[in-house]
Amino acid sequence: MKRLLCAALAGAVLLLCLCGCTRKAAHAHEEGLSAFSRGDYAAAESRFAAAAEEEPECWEHWACLARVRTELSDDAGALEAYREAAGRHPQSGDLWYRLGVLQYRSGTLREAEASLKAAEEAEDALGGQEKAACGILHVQCLLGLGEEAEAEKLLARLRWTDGMQESAAALYARLGDRSFAGGDMQEALRLYEEGIYTAGENVPARLLYGRAAVLEHMGEFDAALIPLLEAADKADFSEEMARELAFVKSRSVVAN
Repeated sequence: MKRLLCAALAGAVLLLCLCGCTRKAAHAHEEGLSAFSRGDYAAAESRFAAAAEEEPECWEHWACLARVRTELSDDAGALEAYREAAGRHPQSGDLWYRLGVLQYRSGTLREAEASLKAAEEAEDALGGQEKAACGILHVQCLLGLGEEAEAEKLLARLRWTDGMQESAAALYARLGDRSFAGGDMQEALRLYEEGIYTAGENVPARLLYGRAAVLEHMGEFDAALIPLLEAADKADFSEEMARELAFVKSRSVVAN
């Protein structure tokens, strides 16, 4: 990853002056890349910071500074640098996504939600696994903000993105749990079933257990037995689920 970053940015060093950066800033940037390639992150941080101070309007300096601060586990410093970079280069979905990740970690969910939305709408769009990860994190932000309806709308649009099915199914389980806890059994049942449909052949026991819990709450013990028996074959089948299966069997007409 380090080698890829250096290769991607090294070619831009000669262009920095042409893009409005001073020779002093370009030299500091180049020294930062050299230090980064050696694994000397403290020195790289110092040189990228110097380049950003010399030429604050150049987004590349801020992006590199954010990246090296991430390596130094300086999340607060990286967040600030990514904010500067994204503000100066708003076309980059990657910069907005990385900013959103750090904002989410810091607990500033409203800011994170705005950054992740910007990442999804950016001209230079995300692709592949990053697109999937951004969508999942955006849904989690909305859930954290208590905006379940918006979270489900986004999840419904994104759940068929490559690589998202497993995570999307887990989020449907989370939404179902919230509805169950709030006493809305019909909504909980719908959400668990959406999760089961999304998961396809690899349905986690948690979703089957949730569906069974709703049916049991409705007094439909025979119907609840079916998903619990299916869940028993899953790797994530827990002792709690086993106890529930035993209880439902004791109340089911079919099992007796």
